[in-house]
Amino acid sequence: MKNPRLPAHVCSTIASTFILATCGVGGFAQTPAEDPPENEVELPAFTVDASKDVGYVGTNSLSASRAAIPVVDMPASIIVLTRELIDDIGAADVNDVVRYVSGVSDSSMPAQDSLAFRVRGTGATVSTDGFRSGGEGTQELAEIERVEVLKGPSAILFAKGGSAGATVNRITKRPLEYAQNTLKLQTGLYDANRIEFDSTGPVARTDGKLLYRAVFAAQDDDGYSENVSTKRYILAPSFTYKFSKDTYATLKYSYFWNKQTQYVGVPIDESDPTELRVEEKLFPVSRKRTLNDPNDYQGTFRHRYDFTFGTKLGDRGRMLIGSQFADTIAVRVYTRPSGTPLVEPDGTVPRSWGRVQTHDYRYRLYNDNIFKLDLGPTEHDLVFGVDLAQDGPGDRTNQSFVLIEAGNINAPQTPITSTPVVTAPRLPISEQRTAQLYLMDSLRAFDDRLILSGGITKNIFETDNYNSGSDTWSRIDGDENTVQYGAVVRPVRGVSLYYGYNENFDSQVVPLGRELPDGTVEDAGLAPPRMSVAHEFGVKFSMLQDRLSASVAHFDTDLTNRTQVIIGTPFSRLISGGKFTGWETDIFFRASDQLSLIATYAYTDATDTSGIQIETVAPHTGSLWMRYDFAEDTRLQGLGVSLGCQYQNSYVLNSRGVNLSVDGRTLFDAALYYTWKKYQVQLNVKNLTDKYYIAGGFLPSRVFIGDGRNIKLSLTYTF
Repeated sequence: MKNPRLPAHVCSTIASTFILATCGVGGFAQTPAEDPPENEVELPAFTVDASKDVGYVGTNSLSASRAAIPVVDMPASIIVLTRELIDDIGAADVNDVVRYVSGVSDSSMPAQDSLAFRVRGTGATVSTDGFRSGGEGTQELAEIERVEVLKGPSAILFAKGGSAGATVNRITKRPLEYAQNTLKLQTGLYDANRIEFDSTGPVARTDGKLLYRAVFAAQDDDGYSENVSTKRYILAPSFTYKFSKDTYATLKYSYFWNKQTQYVGVPIDESDPTELRVEEKLFPVSRKRTLNDPNDYQGTFRHRYDFTFGTKLGDRGRMLIGSQFADTIAVRVYTRPSGTPLVEPDGTVPRSWGRVQTHDYRYRLYNDNIFKLDLGPTEHDLVFGVDLAQDGPGDRTNQSFVLIEAGNINAPQTPITSTPVVTAPRLPISEQRTAQLYLMDSLRAFDDRLILSGGITKNIFETDNYNSGSDTWSRIDGDENTVQYGAVVRPVRGVSLYYGYNENFDSQVVPLGRELPDGTVEDAGLAPPRMSVAHEFGVKFSMLQDRLSASVAHFDTDLTNRTQVIIGTPFSRLISGGKFTGWETDIFFRASDQLSLIATYAYTDATDTSGIQIETVAPHTGSLWMRYDFAEDTRLQGLGVSLGCQYQNSYVLNSRGVNLSVDGRTLFDAALYYTWKKYQVQLNVKNLTDKYYIAGGFLPSRVFIGDGRNIKLSLTYTF
């Protein structure tokens, strides 16, 4: 195993930045003032105050500038999904939540802990508190306070870069200054049996200086399809110590244990090479049928640590130093259809078996600083810092497919009689070290009617790539500058016109494969970095004392060096770039104390360099969620009702270079709530009409049928 290290010039730059931040800039004090002046300058914080959210409306975000800035002040499309919304829709994972964001094409695969949705035509980057650990997936929401979706490139957020379409940043819960305890029990038809507990407040006899939070959740249930189940638990304690009003330290720990059967879908009939329709082309089998073995599973076992120290630097500066670490083991045991044809006339399905395990370590160390300056008639919010990240070292075993006894599509699968024994060596995986230095200035003038922002990010990367075929290492390194700038103009109160330009750099650790004539694939090194450039302009509304938050935006994004997985191998192929343009709108409205709603619509034109539509991207998407609570002075006091729907029109899946059309769909959800004193009973119905639809797939072999109607019943006690 190689000994990871950072380049010397990166280390020296980091040291300089930390010294600058710690000593202060322009004569700022080294320690926070004990008695701040009456006209103390209000500085953005490094944490969001979720208590200021109004129902489904989140007014500020960390994900565009690393500080809690009002959404209407930033020249980018930012959607905040609050904890209240997550609870009301009965979300099981991030896939459920982002369905209420404009421009999301959902091709998620049921019963798989993976991300299969696209935003603005490309896959999203998912992080937790700005940190991308191994096997992040959709996973658990019990420890999450809110979900922030930053549309477009977001180079300032990650030392490694992010998606050209969107960054989905999950903000974890933190200790609160007041006592609060919540216990939730849930059951239902499938994917529903779970318990959650959340406790927070000050630790006794510490004068409110030491705060705690403890989150626990466990789930044990069967899925919608045959041979599908989930066993999961998460334990996430955290502590905050307040040295003073403006200085604190927070330590978070999370242990995630997840063992989930992997639904592999059903084979399809491709007799018509131009079209794929549910009613006509699928084999006539139960929609609950699947070809995975009952003993198949995918497991994720992760420890994650997060430490932050924040303090004020005088009355005009604020500093945050943080470190994060994740130790993740991901295991997958699977069977697959593996024959030509996939299904024999009598229903026989040749199958193969495989197992893969990956163990990796990821580290992050960062420093963020905010200073507020007055220069003549203008005010400046200066944000700068440094971010270091390392993926690896780690190792991987990758057993190739092994033929096993055949199954039959017309009958439930039974466990294989003998598990193949394959000895596979543990091989190192590629390691990458990245450094990011960023600087951004936000200028405010004319009583905040004009906000100009601009920034530059220095991206440095160094990758050690391991070639398993030759048992050799090779090094790739480089650096790239990315810029972002924009303007916000407020012609009238509550209305913000904006334009934003963003670049993104993603050094991506993606092993490429060279496909040989005999059907085998050999190692072809690492994919080159992806670059993206985006222009966006639109209008945002924030009115009625933050009860209404709405935006309309047009985007135009270019992306280079896209990759595509070579199915059945650990490799990918390099494919052409892409161009993504379109319009989108998001409306979050708390019309009254009784009525809240979300409405979204987007048009996305996603094509490759040849003008061919990119697969799994629906051109038209939309969603609606409404909740109505009956007034307190009525007989139905305490009762609430919700109705939601998600629409996307037809999209394409690619098979052997031919795009096959997949029918569009409209899915309906509903919910009932009854609140009495400290109790709430909640009934959620997903896929209310029991819609039969294709949820995604891997062509030409198989497609994934969407889950049928599900009913969940929960009881929540708050004390």
